[in-house]
Amino acid sequence: MKWESRIRSLVSNPLNQVLPIALKERSNGEELAVTALVSGDIEKLKAMKNGGGGDDDDNGVFQVLDLHLHIGSYIPPVFGIEESGAHLALVGHGRDLADAKYSDWVRLRKPLEKLRPPSVTELLLSNDGDRILEGCITNFFVICQRDKSEAEGKYLDDYNNEYSVEVQTAPISDGVLPGVIRQLVIE
Repeated sequence: MKWESRIRSLVSNPLNQVLPIALKERSNGEELAVTALVSGDIEKLKAMKNGGGGDDDDNGVFQVLDLHLHIGSYIPPVFGIEESGAHLALVGHGRDLADAKYSDWVRLRKPLEKLRPPSVTELLLSNDGDRILEGCITNFFVICQRDKSEAEGKYLDDYNNEYSVEVQTAPISDGVLPGVIRQLVIE
């Protein structure tokens, strides 16, 4: 069995069915975020191989793998207009296993997405209700203009101004995903 090509068709076929619908329904200026999560069941794989379904079974990949496809919409705000800011809702606690993305996160996120009011663009996670960890699908950063005499830490600019900009985000020790984008923004 050529697993790579079968996995590609596992994702491509449903995506080709739903993407035209999502593109047709989106508004002018709206972007789409497509997430495809493929997860496998090692026990099903073992049973398939023990039962003689081996590598020659072209449909074996469909018995062993699950596909979760999510298409979300996002309208980028026009910079500088107060009404175009993000609409956020605080809905739940952070990840139990934040060291890496894993397939159960999609299943755990699904009930949270059902709580999202239509006007809300992102759901935020917090362990204590006071400190924001991250969004369900985004990193969360606060950019503060700080008086240099009060602030400590790294600044995005230092043009000998009285004020500089400081990036704030939850530490990894609080249970946020240590992702690539998060690290790039911090650096």
